[in-house]
Amino acid sequence: MLRLLHCFAGSVVGTATAQAALAFVTALQAFLLLHSTANAVNNVLAFGQFSLTLLWLGTALSLSSALFGAPLLIRQTKRASALFWQLQLYFAVGCALMSALLLWLWQAPLAAQIGFALAHGLALARSLLKQLQQQRQQFRRVALQDLSYATLVCTLTLGLFVSAQLTLTALGWLNALLLALLLFSDLPLIRQLQRLASQRWHRPLWWRAWQQQAKAACGGVLAIELLANSYLYLLGAWHGAAAVAPVAAAALLFRPVGVLLQGMQQQWRPQLRQAVVTGRVQAPLLRAMQQLSLAAVLGNALLAALLLGFWPTLIWPAGIDQPFLWLCLLMALLTALRAARQTPVLLLQAKDRFAVLARAQWPFAAGVAALVVLLLATGTVSAAQADRLVLLLIVAEAGLYLQLQRLCVKPAEKT
Repeated sequence: MLRLLHCFAGSVVGTATAQAALAFVTALQAFLLLHSTANAVNNVLAFGQFSLTLLWLGTALSLSSALFGAPLLIRQTKRASALFWQLQLYFAVGCALMSALLLWLWQAPLAAQIGFALAHGLALARSLLKQLQQQRQQFRRVALQDLSYATLVCTLTLGLFVSAQLTLTALGWLNALLLALLLFSDLPLIRQLQRLASQRWHRPLWWRAWQQQAKAACGGVLAIELLANSYLYLLGAWHGAAAVAPVAAAALLFRPVGVLLQGMQQQWRPQLRQAVVTGRVQAPLLRAMQQLSLAAVLGNALLAALLLGFWPTLIWPAGIDQPFLWLCLLMALLTALRAARQTPVLLLQAKDRFAVLARAQWPFAAGVAALVVLLLATGTVSAAQADRLVLLLIVAEAGLYLQLQRLCVKPAEKT
């Protein structure tokens, strides 16, 4: 057991370091874009467009994980890997086209639309390759690739900022180019998957996977996306993008822990699944996951406090006032609840209880969306009162966490 925990902790440290670097780079790009002199007139607009692209990419990655990652977690075979890789490529192309369309609706330049469409498509292809490598216990290789990518992105982004050439278009093409180089390093694995996928189209396998895991997992992802992000879309529809801007800035301040835990989940899922399949004791793994999640949230909160205390205009150029600080505090609490929720979610997924998980999530998601519409339509929440919506989300997240904890201690046959 001690050897198991040692290996778990060692591999997680490498993964956590790599994901922390990726999260740092994402936040750095957003905040440097907000202060770039290359597009000083439209800095706030470019910041909003970039923040919305991050939101959409997160949704696409979550859907990819549900449609292909969840079935692959249960079916860890070469045949299934090749099939889901082929389907992932079709999905990535569709999401890339959707990215271009959304950026067009958000009035981004044409070159930025193309650049981010390519970047998003490549990022989605990379996400499934990472899961395959992690299922093969290649955690060190994945971590080194992520660290190399983060270092290059950070260096080149800073170079663009210093030379006054940092624009939304430049960020899109920079990310696309470096992701293409990253995929090129995995060319042998890609060729292997392509050879297997070209031999036969396994339609019955995909249909079984859809019925048994993907359908319920996709429903769960849509429920969580509705719970987590519907208030931003509705707030913007009622009061405009200016009302969303401070919420997006506060959320971006706590994005590092979200990206970090999302990456670590790619490692935790196969490890927890193996523990369930082999009948090993799960408590040490779950405890370690909870402790690392808490440490990540506290680390992000400390970083946020330092930034707000010493470089407040980096976060919000208009200056930090009491309402914005209150919004940041609420966002920290919301982030902590979401991090705590991931442990019971992963356990239910590892036990192949995707349908149970989806049924538990939908009432909270639908309730939050309906209440947000009601509050906005009745004028209860004005453009400057977005904190009330965040409070509503905190209550819903707390209720969902308690519900998932209860499901984890119930036998599967009773749910």
